[in-house]
Amino acid sequence: RLRSMSAQCLLHPLLLPALALPQVWLCGLLVGFLSLVVLWEVYYRKNVAVPPRLMHHDNPCNHAILAECPALTKAYYPTRWASNAHLATFAGMLRSTPELLLKREIVKFVDGGCLGLDWVLDRDANHEPSALTERDDTRPILFVLTGLNGGSSSNYVRHLIRYAKAQMKKEHGVDIRPVIMNNRGVGGVKLLTSQGYCAAWTEDVRHVLKHIRSGIPASTPIIAVGYSLGANILTKYVGEEGEHAPLAAAVSVCNPFDFFKASRSLGKHPLYNYVLSRDCVRSALVHKQIYSESDKALDFAVIEKLRCMWQYDTHFTSKVFGYKTVEDYYTDANSYKHIPDVRTPLLVLHAHDDPIVPTGAVPIEAIKTNPFTILASFSRGGHVGFPYGSWPVGNAESWTDIVITEYIAAILKGVAHTTTTRT
Repeated sequence: RLRSMSAQCLLHPLLLPALALPQVWLCGLLVGFLSLVVLWEVYYRKNVAVPPRLMHHDNPCNHAILAECPALTKAYYPTRWASNAHLATFAGMLRSTPELLLKREIVKFVDGGCLGLDWVLDRDANHEPSALTERDDTRPILFVLTGLNGGSSSNYVRHLIRYAKAQMKKEHGVDIRPVIMNNRGVGGVKLLTSQGYCAAWTEDVRHVLKHIRSGIPASTPIIAVGYSLGANILTKYVGEEGEHAPLAAAVSVCNPFDFFKASRSLGKHPLYNYVLSRDCVRSALVHKQIYSESDKALDFAVIEKLRCMWQYDTHFTSKVFGYKTVEDYYTDANSYKHIPDVRTPLLVLHAHDDPIVPTGAVPIEAIKTNPFTILASFSRGGHVGFPYGSWPVGNAESWTDIVITEYIAAILKGVAHTTTTRT
């Protein structure tokens, strides 16, 4: 027994390094992890959490607008775990769908078609007339156009409206009237003709805005916000209308601008391409009967199998709207060509890491030379994502909700009310 104890005593010093090895490894792992955290934080603060790159014509109006929009001049801190383009986009999808009290108004077109306008009502109101019957209502109108296959149920639309309506009332004492435009065949409104909607078609927006404007006082400002496809339609429309656009201002969020470049970018991301195209195919199949009864020469046996947007626009969209080729459709749809003709204050919000809209598609030079346009290019944000805060899902607002609300407030203050200060 003494010999055994002596052997243990002799071996003990030799066993100490081995016994200490787990602690050394743990300490090493901890130090390594903390080093990575520090390095990431340094990288994050230097390259990620930075102010957007602002590009605009140098004039007093633009400077006055930016002075009222601190979210455009200070650093945007994207959620650390969602600062990747795809995670940012996904985080936006994970936000809740806030409850809104809506009143639907059906707007009819001369071709026999129709769409639904959803007016947002106040919670404490038992009844609120539409714009056409409330002719003395001078409350500013927030007019929202959604992205592809979107509608009044889209969470990004509802979050903007909830935040903007609450903040404008709380911070500025202004009660705004939001209204959401559901495109033809969207939002539960039956498609009555084979005339749907697409990125190049601005006639429906033109008709709807005339419809709204005809029923409200001339002094009532309308501010329009468009997302993705809706941003392209809005920008194209504003450019086509020039100085006759019935808007006080407009905001374009994640606008494709150039559909050739956007299509190539989308082709690099098969998942987005697949999801968007399949949503479009499902929508087309819902209205298969009305399209089959038309003279559009659509082959639904082919359409049902489509897996990318280029194919969908080739076999469906271009044919529905009478274009000879998808190239003709994209050429007509490109809203970047209309930037030089914009005569309404237009704020363009873009994320440099947008997986669908490449920065090369954004008409930077045209925006910089037009005194009515401002581009804010964020380093991060994804496509209609722009998360911020530690938990950007659920009921959280996005950074663009804040930016757009500040911009609305600036416009309503009258900082962009004249054209003379834009030269």
